[in-house]
Amino acid sequence: MKLTTIQKGFYQINLGFVNAFLIDINGELILIDTGVPKKAGEIVEAIVQAGSDITKLKHIILTHAHPDHIGSVAELRRMSGAKVYAHSIVAPLIEAGNCRRPGAPLKPSPGVMSHIFSWLMPLIASGKVTPLQVDVKVQDGDIICGRFKVLHTSGHSAGHIALLFNDSGKNVLIAGDICMNMSKLAYSMVYEDIALGRSSIAKAAAQQFDIAVFGHGNPIMENADKLLRNADFYKAKL
Repeated sequence: MKLTTIQKGFYQINLGFVNAFLIDINGELILIDTGVPKKAGEIVEAIVQAGSDITKLKHIILTHAHPDHIGSVAELRRMSGAKVYAHSIVAPLIEAGNCRRPGAPLKPSPGVMSHIFSWLMPLIASGKVTPLQVDVKVQDGDIICGRFKVLHTSGHSAGHIALLFNDSGKNVLIAGDICMNMSKLAYSMVYEDIALGRSSIAKAAAQQFDIAVFGHGNPIMENADKLLRNADFYKAKL
């Protein structure tokens, strides 16, 4: 686990190949995504490192239902009593402990690495996690905790959400898996519908934000909206 300060009160928790995000608003903690199963302990360590404790965790927002994002949510909710938020489309999957939407297989995006990842995916995740009741089912345009605007951004998965965070610091786009920023901005490895994913990237890029953080990869700390709007990877012909 590695904790990186994005700006005051906003932290990226690196859980290996996937990130979660911790936001402290006047001593009340909000967690965005929870990594794969059995990462609750590392997230608790990150909370302590940020100068707080698990009892202050009041809200857990899930960007989508894939196992690398919701794997530890049940354990963290048990430890903290936090409310859990997810889009209404994916809430039934989370409540059933099923990370895969029936009839919507994930297909690799362009590139050799994406195809290799898609072959390995069945070995990485079974698609099953601990079932969990979703407390708040959100929709496009909702405001969560007075600070997070919900952007319904399907494509990587139906019911995926990105979040636009507005606070006294710089505006931050929490992009989830609409795309990734490993060595550079690029498609995520897999999508249910890559054409819809392209539209979702454009929808997010049309917002105003200084910083962007991603489920996979590094943050962009300056001019992130312009960089995403001008990125050529999703404008090129598939």
